Amino acid sequence: MSRLHRDLPGCRSVLFGDTGTGIVLRACADADLRQEDHDSCMDDAADWLGPNAEQLGALVFGTDSGDARVSEAILLDGSELRVFRRYGENSCDVICVRSGETAGAVQVSNALRLLVNSDG
Repeated sequence: MSRLHRDLPGCRSVLFGDTGTGIVLRACADADLRQEDHDSCMDDAADWLGPNAEQLGALVFGTDSGDARVSEAILLDGSELRVFRRYGENSCDVICVRSGETAGAVQVSNALRLLVNSDG
């Protein structure tokens, strides 16, 4: 996580947490980010990758969407990029990257995919 925080362009934080409980288990972040910022990011991860996301997906994409779970979400909010990646199909564990560099969405996504696959 420290390497991602250091090496990804514009990276402000890398978090590891549990979307089921909403708890941030580990964080590597810029000094100006507070626990409240990390908690908010984990809340977003739970919204986009948790059980409610599956129900929302069924509503948006119809009942024929199957049991597939969302494994990654990429959010662009103004000048901020947030990428959430689930560890495994049925896992509540998630890694989150918050960046001020919105042009690097693909790079961040690829880095998280590689990290998750190497740990799994």
